[in-house]
Amino acid sequence: MRTDKILYRTESYAKFYTTKRGNLKSRQRSRKVADRVKFTVAFPTRKRAIKGVIPFDSYNQMVSLYNWSLD
Repeated sequence: MRTDKILYRTESYAKFYTTKRGNLKSRQRSRKVADRVKFTVAFPTRKRAIKGVIPFDSYNQMVSLYNWSLD
């Protein structure tokens, strides 16, 4: 059994645009970015489940490798 919960963080960035007069202006925008993954893995042979938090990039690599090896 395995459960994964993706934790997001909000990232702010500036979006630039030009006015009709040609002035450059910026606007603050924010977006949700996948940051970390909280996971729980339970093995039938073990009594205790393994819990942990890993960076999203590592998790992404791990999942893609795992899915690739199933083919």
